[in-house]
Amino acid sequence: MRRWRDLGLFAVLLLIAAVILPMRLGGPDLDRTATALALAGPAAGAALSLAVGRPSLAIGALAGLAAYVSGALAIRGINVPLAVVIAVAVSAAGGALVALATARLDIIGLLAATLLAAVALAAITQALPGLSGGQAGLGPLPPLGTPVSGGGVAHLTSTGDLHALLAAALLVTAVATALLSGRVGALWRAVGSDRGRAAGSGLRPLRAEVIALAVAGGLAGFGGALSAHVNGVATPDLFAPDVVALPLLAALLAGRGSALGAVLAGVGTALLGNLILPDLGWRGPPSATALALGLLAVAVVASLLPAAGVRRRPQPTEISADDPWPLAGDEFLGATLIVDDLEVRAGPLTLIRGLSLSAPAGAVHGLVGPNGAGKSSVLGALARGPSARVRLDGALGQVVLQPQAGGGFPACSVDETLLLAARGGGRTGADAAAVAALWRERLGLHGAGRTLCAELSAGRRRLVDLARVLLRRPAVLLCDEPLAGLDPDRKSVV
Repeated sequence: MRRWRDLGLFAVLLLIAAVILPMRLGGPDLDRTATALALAGPAAGAALSLAVGRPSLAIGALAGLAAYVSGALAIRGINVPLAVVIAVAVSAAGGALVALATARLDIIGLLAATLLAAVALAAITQALPGLSGGQAGLGPLPPLGTPVSGGGVAHLTSTGDLHALLAAALLVTAVATALLSGRVGALWRAVGSDRGRAAGSGLRPLRAEVIALAVAGGLAGFGGALSAHVNGVATPDLFAPDVVALPLLAALLAGRGSALGAVLAGVGTALLGNLILPDLGWRGPPSATALALGLLAVAVVASLLPAAGVRRRPQPTEISADDPWPLAGDEFLGATLIVDDLEVRAGPLTLIRGLSLSAPAGAVHGLVGPNGAGKSSVLGALARGPSARVRLDGALGQVVLQPQAGGGFPACSVDETLLLAARGGGRTGADAAAVAALWRERLGLHGAGRTLCAELSAGRRRLVDLARVLLRRPAVLLCDEPLAGLDPDRKSVV
């Protein structure tokens, strides 16, 4: 609810700006303001990429790509609105391609790869002057306008450009906020919090990343294409490292999941560099744009510094051993786990060789060994699912692992984590919500439904993780130190 309230205030702010700015600013300043507002698209896209845990410089580069695509199409006679739509589709496809191409890279590798991609796009535009205009850029581009009856086109004035970009900023922010506030946003944040845990919960991380980055690319492309027609030109400077970094820095400053914060940070930085500092007389060096970006980078670094630890008050025990557990008998039919000559490796190192066992349905077995013997590695290998060496006999179902570390998805609330797990167990929306609520109450978490899992104590996070794995309705449940981190007075009732 708070996100929608903030979005409403943002809409009111934009409406006031639409009335006041044309009375206060001249035509050039209105165009510079509209150009700054075009950063809303890339900033909102960067917020989505950050939520899914794939922050990259490709978002800003895709905005530049869309500017060239829309400009090239418009020069060749395609009306501007259709050219913008095609450019958005191209940038969305580019976002999906980036997700697929970088799926196996860590964050550092992802940033490096996408920076190289942005540099490559800049080099291509300069190497093909016949298509891109070279260093001078592609232009002059047709201004923003809309077809009218009789075959004509109504072009927008500077005031019209401003109003169009204000509306576009509100649109992309509303779309990003709606996505991040709903179930798909919870899924993206779950994947971004812990990709391995998300995969073990049946959430399909790669598909989530592809969809998130495709939408992010589309939002970025929308802003980039509009900006090109407001400025009347698309230049290789759109792929400069500082330009493509701005949306990502804005999203980092706002924090994961805050599309509105990212938009405000991105647009505010652009206004500072394009309008405010020049009007105050700043001539540099550094340039006003570079100074604004530097201030944003400093703010990001400051926001990422560790905060002072928050002392949590002890939580009272709210679990009764006498209360029934919300377990339906038909949900846990069980299956025999059969392992034949399993080999567990960690890179070139063989940890376990020739492991064979049979764990009958309904039985409890323990895996014993000294620290470092490979117990957790074995459980992880078994949880990867049926294979030639690991199979289930006696029932259809899945092998689910409750890992020793953590609990829940740090960037998701308790309710979101339980609901995702319930849906992963094959339940419909209404049934999933009902059973997730039952588990929240049973584990004494009724007052923590909207609390992020990262903000819970270690013991409470373990309780959330217990519910998460059981909501998956496993045929075989693997527990790695299941009572680790639990408060002593809760171990006897769980």
